[in-house]
Amino acid sequence: MIKKIKKYLYLINSAKIEFNNPLHKEIVVFDNTSIDDLKNILSKRKYFTLGARFDGISKIYISLRILYFFFKNYNHNILSSYLIALIKVIKPKIVLTTIDNSWKFHEIAKSLRKEKINFLAIQNAARYDLEENNLLFKKKLIKKNPNSNFFIPQFICYGDYVENEYRKNKIKVGQYYNFGSLRLSNYLKYIKEKKIKLRKNFYDVSFISGYSFDKDKIYNESGIDYAWAKMCAYTIRFCIKNKLKFLFIAKARKESKKKKELDFFKKYLSEDEFIYLKNNFLSTNRNKYTPYKAIHETNVLTGVVSTMLQDKLALDGKILVCNFTNYKTWDFPIKNFCFLRKPSLENFQQRLGIILKLSNKKYLSYLKNKKLIYFNKQKSTIQLINQHLDKLINIK
Repeated sequence: MIKKIKKYLYLINSAKIEFNNPLHKEIVVFDNTSIDDLKNILSKRKYFTLGARFDGISKIYISLRILYFFFKNYNHNILSSYLIALIKVIKPKIVLTTIDNSWKFHEIAKSLRKEKINFLAIQNAARYDLEENNLLFKKKLIKKNPNSNFFIPQFICYGDYVENEYRKNKIKVGQYYNFGSLRLSNYLKYIKEKKIKLRKNFYDVSFISGYSFDKDKIYNESGIDYAWAKMCAYTIRFCIKNKLKFLFIAKARKESKKKKELDFFKKYLSEDEFIYLKNNFLSTNRNKYTPYKAIHETNVLTGVVSTMLQDKLALDGKILVCNFTNYKTWDFPIKNFCFLRKPSLENFQQRLGIILKLSNKKYLSYLKNKKLIYFNKQKSTIQLINQHLDKLINIK
């Protein structure tokens, strides 16, 4: 309670107070962290950015109308009631977010489900959340499965696999639109506009981090963190042994988190392996498209859990994914050839060696050309989303 009061006091002191209503806009962007990913969607549109987190609210609007809707829709949560009041005053046709797993978005979409507003979420990452929530609930580490809180009226997702998983988990979604990955589409537009030349197979093998974040503690079981680091160790040993060009693609962007990421691997790698990792370290804090370019220039991408493994496949690339834990929670969705469950070092090296020598076309044939992210070379995800928004805006 004290922590929450401090948050509200900080907000009041840091935000600018405006005693008027925000202007009407056809689109409200829910959560200001969505803006960067949406630049190719919003560039020619008028929109209102709705900060949905305490540190993302720069203005507090106060008016009689806002206060009316605030108290009328008060649900014992000040922030939620305020956000609902703002949306009702703005009267948008669309409330749009790329934070598709935002509990606040789900809560408010449900509260305003009877309004003539299109709540639209765009998937921004592979959603292992569902199975992780199931595991926490199964182990009785939480009293309620958070999956029951999901509420997405319209969901622009990666493809059929995501839709099937959401249906299997009985997630409340009104309509699915399998348009692919907006982030991947943004990257492809970027390299085309900047006329960036890609170096084919510049790296022999890259490891995409997606490191474990205190999973031993979260799941009350030792060994899960080590199982995640094992994949990195195996990849490094293979590359050292075969004198290959290796790249470690970090997950963290902020310096403080980067240190935590490195400390995680230092704990589980040998001294020589960790030095090798640091000498071949790619930081992602320079340009947000740096990791995309890196995987695009890599022959084989390895990892445990990362959306970029799916991105690499969408680009007709080669991957090898392993799950060393005791749980299927972190299994890769495609099980044949590109995925190994708790392999020995020998089995891992054998499979990676085979994949390295295959052409991309031959490799994909082993996967029966399965893709997890819808990819249309004629019509980009950006175009598909823009067409859908235009349709929603023009519906009377």
